[in-house]
Amino acid sequence: NTNFFEISLFVVGLLLLAFEIMIPGFGVAGVSGIIAVSAGLVLSMSDLYFALFSLALALVIALILGYALFKRGIKSDAINKLRLFKESSSEEGYLSVETEEVSPGDVLITKTPLRPTGFALIGDRKIEVVSDAGFIGKDESVVVVRISGARVYVEKN
Repeated sequence: NTNFFEISLFVVGLLLLAFEIMIPGFGVAGVSGIIAVSAGLVLSMSDLYFALFSLALALVIALILGYALFKRGIKSDAINKLRLFKESSSEEGYLSVETEEVSPGDVLITKTPLRPTGFALIGDRKIEVVSDAGFIGKDESVVVVRISGARVYVEKN
């Protein structure tokens, strides 16, 4: 005979866990959800010792299964279906900028209009650049002002 309090405590715990999954935060909602679900389950059972034993047994089984999955982990076929093995290479059309190729102060010629992103040439190599000053037309001289990660920022020379 479960009453409304235990059922509502369990449902509130599930909602808190769903909230934590959807909007990750500091874990307060997740921990509160685990406590509420556990309390709802324990209170719904008539014998407190049986309820605590069942909860402890479920926790031990979950830890053992978690450890086994962690140890097998990367070698598992199910996990390998979720992993990305494809590489993004320049032979397939992906472009990257190596930091030693370009440095601030280098002068480039735009190959396409920069709205604000486009392509410019350094020697005979085409790289993607971003205009700091808005639109810059094609075949214009630009200077590299800064590099942030793989992005090269330029402005009109």
